[in-house]
Amino acid sequence: MVLTPVTIGADEEPALLIEGRPVLDARIGKDEWRMLEATRYTSIMISYFSIEGALIASNPAAAKVYGLPGDAIATLKSDTSAGADFAARFTERAEGLELLRKGRMGQEDDGELLMRTKGGPRWHRLEIRQSRDPVTGAPTLLMIEEDASEQRSAIEELASFNRDLERRVEERTLALRAESARAEEANRTKSDFLARMSHDLRTPLNAILGFSRMLFDQNFDYIQGPKRKEYAEIIHGAAANLLSMVNDLLEISRIEAGEYPTNFSEVSLVEFLEATLQLLNVEYAERRIDLDVSRFPEELIFISDPRALALIVTNLVTNAIKYSSAPSVVTVSVGLEDGRFISIAVTDSGIGISESELANLFKPYVRSQQAASKTVEGTGLGLSICHDLSMLLGGSLAVASELGVGTTITLRLPLSQNHPPLRS
Repeated sequence: MVLTPVTIGADEEPALLIEGRPVLDARIGKDEWRMLEATRYTSIMISYFSIEGALIASNPAAAKVYGLPGDAIATLKSDTSAGADFAARFTERAEGLELLRKGRMGQEDDGELLMRTKGGPRWHRLEIRQSRDPVTGAPTLLMIEEDASEQRSAIEELASFNRDLERRVEERTLALRAESARAEEANRTKSDFLARMSHDLRTPLNAILGFSRMLFDQNFDYIQGPKRKEYAEIIHGAAANLLSMVNDLLEISRIEAGEYPTNFSEVSLVEFLEATLQLLNVEYAERRIDLDVSRFPEELIFISDPRALALIVTNLVTNAIKYSSAPSVVTVSVGLEDGRFISIAVTDSGIGISESELANLFKPYVRSQQAASKTVEGTGLGLSICHDLSMLLGGSLAVASELGVGTTITLRLPLSQNHPPLRS
């Protein structure tokens, strides 16, 4: 304490000026010394600021991150405004000034903030408390910081991993639902197919068994001439129909098992089509099948499998005939694309196919509603076989149709097997 006599005012009234100067108690206890020493080695950053925001002191951890009083990172020498030292630590200056304002008002604060350090922006867990300078007794702000960047990064990585995991689970769930729906649809389709096949197989078998028994039964010896011939034709037709269905089943089974044999050789397209369609013209004498090869080089030869190609063309033309009412014309037209691919288009004026059913047209065991409603025998395998065989030949099938107008199915094939396959 310092006592100084003074006079006050114009009348020079006598007074006594009392000055008190706190001093650091040299008799600090052992525990206090130990705690003071611990602040030198802790990774926690401790800084003293005046109530106006000027940096007074920092422990080594804070000095290492921000610099000592007077360093550029601490004072940002270009900024001499009030609270510059305090605000300079924050990447958002306005945020720092707001915390300084709250500290002056005694509102202590904490949280995680992005700070401007010598090593770049870092996330710090921050506490701001009011205190007093143990040397001068003046009010101060104590800032305690702990680097939380690694923990925050780990939390963000974990959150990102969780989001990615949730996304993958959702995608997998959707995929499983789609697979389940496809499996259910496949099972339903196959069940429908088996039910239809059991009927389609029994029909020709019943005809074969019934009419053959009539021919051999001694009670029907009187059946002679035209009637016997009619029965024989019924038996033959039923057997041929049965054989066709069995062949379709065998073909689709071999294709699905990847065991369909292919034998590529040179094919003269026009000559091949003329021979194939001639056989069909004989079978469907009441229909007309036109071959349009105008503007197409008859001598053109390409590489393909004649057996598979014949099966595709025969199926396409037979379908076109079956679903067209007599008398009708089925047109087979040929074209050349980019000098690399040939196209064989089969066009009919039949019942057509709805747009909603086109996507499933080449799936096995599927028949369009229009086809199923007609009294036309079929397994729903023909177009699927054609589609799969066209892929084996390096080509594709495309379909265009309109209800009540007709359908065009186009087979595209490479001239040689060196060209990449087309995909429909």
